[in-house]
Amino acid sequence: MLAEMFLHPTVFDHMATTAASSEDGICPEIALIEKLAAGGTEPASASEEDAAPEAGNPVIDEWKTRPDVMRWAAVKPDLGAVSLKPYLFVIKDRKNYLGAAAPLPPKLAALLERLLGGEMSAKGALADVKGLNLPEAVLLFDALRKKVREVSNFDLRPAAMPGVAVVVECHPPLQGRYVDILEALPPDRVGLWVASGHAFVTEAAPKARIATLREKWRKATKNQLLRTELEPKKPARGGRAHGNV
Repeated sequence: MLAEMFLHPTVFDHMATTAASSEDGICPEIALIEKLAAGGTEPASASEEDAAPEAGNPVIDEWKTRPDVMRWAAVKPDLGAVSLKPYLFVIKDRKNYLGAAAPLPPKLAALLERLLGGEMSAKGALADVKGLNLPEAVLLFDALRKKVREVSNFDLRPAAMPGVAVVVECHPPLQGRYVDILEALPPDRVGLWVASGHAFVTEAAPKARIATLREKWRKATKNQLLRTELEPKKPARGGRAHGNV
């Protein structure tokens, strides 16, 4: 599948995880982006017409800003009505999306509930999360990431993000995946919360990606408070400029 080979991993991950968790194996955003690439517009349901203009589909809002996604979506044949489960089965040795869609084991399901219970509850689960092996941590991380993707308003920090932070703090190999979540946010619709709270990201490559994101958010946002927070800090005498990450 061309999407897996040439698109950003967060794009294909959304397609695959959504298809894997649906009964028909279809990712509805594929049909939407294919229609946009063909010169159409996003269909509006009755409920969507009554909703506030900003309450759109954050996935589509982000995908349509990516030239690579729009080029892919224009390629025929269309895949919007095609089940992806046969393909996901073929690639399960590389990444088992179908297995990830299965219910979490009871131990991880209980941890997920704590990690979704607010910042204090999430921090209280830190020791138990640290005791997980990496495959278990990945399953928990993917469950939390799915919760973030279900959010449509990013003015406020999604309820799953404190839990995501705890998992990544306890398992540093997931730092790159944490930045994948941030990169998938609609850059012009994020709130003040994105300007800080990333201090547990310590590896050079993910830190560099966050620095790039800060500049992207600063240019895209209409929120003056956020733009000010994201401005490069003036160096203290004898020091160097740094962002509040």
